[in-house]
Amino acid sequence: GRRGWHSPRAAPAPTDGAAVRGAILPRIAAQRIVEAALRAQSENGDMAVFMIDLDRFRSVNEALGMAAGDALLAVTGARLERALDRGDRLVRLEGDRFVVLASHPPDDPEAFARRLLEVVAQPLVLAGHTVAMQASIGVVATTAGERNAAALLLRADSAMRRAKAEGRNRSALHEPRLDAANLEKSQLELDLSNAPHNGQMHLTYQPFVDLDLMRVTGVEALLRWRHPTRGEVQPKTFIPLAESTGLILPIGTWALRTACAEAARWPVRPLLAVNISALQFHQPGFTAQIDAVLAETGFPADCLELEITETVLMRDNPETIGQLEALIARGIRIALDDFGTGYSALAYLARLPHHRIKLDKSFVQDLTNPATAELIRAIIAQARANGVCVTAEGVEVPDQLAQVRAMGFTHAQGYATGAPTADPVALFSERLAAS
Repeated sequence: GRRGWHSPRAAPAPTDGAAVRGAILPRIAAQRIVEAALRAQSENGDMAVFMIDLDRFRSVNEALGMAAGDALLAVTGARLERALDRGDRLVRLEGDRFVVLASHPPDDPEAFARRLLEVVAQPLVLAGHTVAMQASIGVVATTAGERNAAALLLRADSAMRRAKAEGRNRSALHEPRLDAANLEKSQLELDLSNAPHNGQMHLTYQPFVDLDLMRVTGVEALLRWRHPTRGEVQPKTFIPLAESTGLILPIGTWALRTACAEAARWPVRPLLAVNISALQFHQPGFTAQIDAVLAETGFPADCLELEITETVLMRDNPETIGQLEALIARGIRIALDDFGTGYSALAYLARLPHHRIKLDKSFVQDLTNPATAELIRAIIAQARANGVCVTAEGVEVPDQLAQVRAMGFTHAQGYATGAPTADPVALFSERLAAS
């Protein structure tokens, strides 16, 4: 086991404890310390690195003030240092992060990490409040001859982030396969943040047809990402990433502005449907942003349809309804997208103002199931009684087109009605054969 583990309560503070509490090192300085430690190891010697990040430290700063946060970091640093063996090194990085360099790697690094977590978790009194912190720790064991300090810290950082993602208050060992996946995700996120500005993002438009006229009456703008080295990145890959990181805000604004600008140049005015994420919808000033885009592009409000997801419906409150009504007052249409896949229910059809529901493609794929068909008919009946259009999504073959038309859907969308295209103008004059 780990030799010489000192109880942080019993061991005296080292003479340079104040330096640890005050010395905040930027990453480049920390790298130099790690490089020196690596050089000090014998050719066959090993070293372990523990990257410690306090969980929810921001809450302490916000609730108790920055002075309390600084005190917390000072006490935590001193406690950690007292707990180390002779020859080990504690480095305090910027923010709420520490690095332990263990010159004699523990036999069980995860057990050692748990002891570090116990040190961090010891209660202390800050501004009259008793606080018990938690931390996430990334663990990397070096191999003989390791010399790349930057790579070592990066691996420890990646493992620490995985510990946070797995629930916090725990440690995670560096695992090349998992950490490589995290690194890949981080690189994809960085590329995605720049994609709208460097010409990699573009829109295609998928038509939808009016099943009474059997004619294309509108298009949905679909976001596409053509990466210079990865090729076409699938929306199912980058859209969830954009939503989880907040990048959907600038990307969504770009998509809305681009779609309206392109559609404003078309010689005809079909309905233009644009997807709006829940994060966009609930941003302060969202309605004003819509106004600004329409004014800038000259696209008419009564030709714009905003597709909102069920996540928006989860905030079924006066603010949500008020914003929907404000958009509708401008002439903008509202569609409830992917209806039926999660939280939505028939009650929403009567409660939330909207013009269209788009029934998820899973319903169309299950049309032959009597129970599904009965549910679809009930949805269609209630919607049409309220003057709401009902679009069948994922209509891929002519037989499905005939089925959804017979069931009473007002519109259909899918490859049976037309594939996405960068220039949909020619589609507006086409009339589909009534199957």
